[in-house]
Amino acid sequence: MLFSISKKLFLLSESRGKEASGFAAILDDKIVVHKTPYPASKLVKSREYKTVFRQLFHSLNPLQAFIGHSRLVTDGYEHENQNNQPIIKNGIVAVHNGIIVNKHQLWEKYKHIERETELDSELIPVILHEELKKKNEKVEALRQLFQLIYGMTNIALFSVDYNNLFLATNNGSLYYLTDMMNRCFIFASERFILRKLI
Repeated sequence: MLFSISKKLFLLSESRGKEASGFAAILDDKIVVHKTPYPASKLVKSREYKTVFRQLFHSLNPLQAFIGHSRLVTDGYEHENQNNQPIIKNGIVAVHNGIIVNKHQLWEKYKHIERETELDSELIPVILHEELKKKNEKVEALRQLFQLIYGMTNIALFSVDYNNLFLATNNGSLYYLTDMMNRCFIFASERFILRKLI
């Protein structure tokens, strides 16, 4: 069932962008990441996607969380796979919808950190990592992130240091639902995606 739900979510999310797609999943002891320069409709048909899902759902470790991303290219050529999402940096795996419009000023502020992509999204794990190094709590680090960035931003992320899925938005464009037994939590950046899924 989870395989078919994730597949449908990917196909519905393709309306957000068709240039690239990817996903990340957290199990008890590891984070699995896969990204491609292809639309979600091609990703879900790929052998890699099916193989990873088979491994995830037949693992002795239960799947704890899964995030997917369908990308509209704003920065960074999608055929350079490091420019696709999820972004992985400093033990943080994140997906981002939106645009950070003050990215040049922020990269100047964090110029001591090696930049690995052409994406504004890379700033999210950079800033969070720097804030967490200051002994900030997770929520306070997210608050600081949103105080520093300008522009619409919706994020979902995992960290190797915390056994959690974090969701945050500064424009309210994150929607969620749960099943009646409260065992399954599903989110999307568009309300119509969840309505279609239901």
